[in-house]
Amino acid sequence: MPKFSYSITTFLILSWGLLIYMVFKGSPDTYVSIFLFLFMLFITSGLSLSVPLFHLLKRKTPEFGNDNLLYRKGLKYGTFIAFGITGVAFLRAFKILSLLNVGLFMLLYLGIFYQLKSKR
Repeated sequence: MPKFSYSITTFLILSWGLLIYMVFKGSPDTYVSIFLFLFMLFITSGLSLSVPLFHLLKRKTPEFGNDNLLYRKGLKYGTFIAFGITGVAFLRAFKILSLLNVGLFMLLYLGIFYQLKSKR
């Protein structure tokens, strides 16, 4: 078990708790509360996805000894997937979910994917 897994688990539990509190506290009536909810959704889903991706990468390359680099790669792709989830939720929250906006968002999403895939 890597040393950093306890701190990530603690932060993940706290972020899920804050997200659940925001869901049950009431309806979002201001832009600030909507943006705060979407930000917490991004953080929570990015961290939640990074842990299984880390274990998947660890199983895929067992000879690789540096767990920090594997977790960073899992976190990179976890936040990428979380950006897609939060982006669609953003479009839906502000009622701008049209075919044109979804197409433009997908172009942005593919552009970010090609930037992440490059080896720089």
